[in-house]
Amino acid sequence: MEPILAGLPRLHQPVVRMQVLNGVGRVLGEKNHFYRLATADGLERAGLSEPMMQRILRLLSRAATLRKEWEALQEPAKQAAKALAGDNLEAFTEHTRRIAEQVLAVPDAPPVAGGTDCASIVDLNTWVATLVDNSLDVTGVKQVAVNWGDGGAISSVIDTTAPYSLVGTVFTRTYRNAGSRVIKQTAYDTIGQANVRTCPPVTLATFGLSGNALRDQITKVRQVFFLEELGKTEATWVYEVDHFGPFFVAIDAHGNNYFEQLAADVSCALPGIERDLGIPADYAFTNVNPDSSANM
Repeated sequence: MEPILAGLPRLHQPVVRMQVLNGVGRVLGEKNHFYRLATADGLERAGLSEPMMQRILRLLSRAATLRKEWEALQEPAKQAAKALAGDNLEAFTEHTRRIAEQVLAVPDAPPVAGGTDCASIVDLNTWVATLVDNSLDVTGVKQVAVNWGDGGAISSVIDTTAPYSLVGTVFTRTYRNAGSRVIKQTAYDTIGQANVRTCPPVTLATFGLSGNALRDQITKVRQVFFLEELGKTEATWVYEVDHFGPFFVAIDAHGNNYFEQLAADVSCALPGIERDLGIPADYAFTNVNPDSSANM
């Protein structure tokens, strides 16, 4: 803002100067209020200028990069408000220039990645992850990316229009396999600075479900076969369902066997666990049924 305000005297057309000042007002969050100010009479201008400056002061006081420097900004901001209320454009420009110098002297901090609380992102019943973005930055958040921790594609959205904000953007992922997932959300500001929010690991486990748990997911019973012959439990039912499950496949069409893989994982991890617990490598479990082993 400082170079813009310093160059005002070189702009000979009043309408151009007005547009420039309106642009400064928009940067400070005042939309087109400067035009209202310029066309108002003295009494109306005084009524408009005070709340306008109060809004600007609140904006500056909340700016993350200015919190430590806010004390130095308060005095020129108050003087600028006073000059504006008194129709003293020269003094207003000078005090605004001082504010701009303070703002430009503060390094732009990285954005703050944020959104849905980590503990609430993943529904452990459906394995559906939902993250609503709430990343913030003084100059705007231009891109947000979410790594879901499952080795799949990263979800990413870019805002191409100022003032750059992706607050409220919804990211979703449905997990297909059990395991531990670490979700990482990265926010990028307008100059490429990044901030990463890393959520604690979430473990997706396979488990069985009772009929009562599945009941609410069934929208309609279309048919049933062999009810009289086999009874309710063994009969073949045809349902219309909504988000039925989750389930896991014990043995799939490619020959992958869940239980064999589980046994292999346990066998691989067991020596390390026994070592950490101080159990000797040659330790043998007690045979609690020696007669049965003798007969085998």
